Amino acid sequence: MSDSAHPLLPSGIPVLAVEAASSFGWSRYADAVVSLDHFGASAPAGTIFEKFGFTADRVTDVARRVVRDGLHGRIPTVDGGHFGKHPTIGSGEAGVARSGSSDPGHS
Repeated sequence: MSDSAHPLLPSGIPVLAVEAASSFGWSRYADAVVSLDHFGASAPAGTIFEKFGFTADRVTDVARRVVRDGLHGRIPTVDGGHFGKHPTIGSGEAGVARSGSSDPGHS
């Protein structure tokens, strides 16, 4: 993170953002981000957080690795959800009524 990223964050201290939503924008303020960059799961919050690794133990472990090992970037969830695959279409298929060029997120 740049020293001038935010005046309230001390220079030289690693910053970990924990966001139960998109990681978008957090790299501006944090060295590492634990976030949920996918959607579609449905269950009580405690169940979802456990499945995706939003637990005190996991966040503490990630924070220690940020400080000790210089871990940085977006930290993937424990269960990747739909990252890299879709449960109903084959790899490389654009989806119903879409093409790779019209919907690059599904190509």
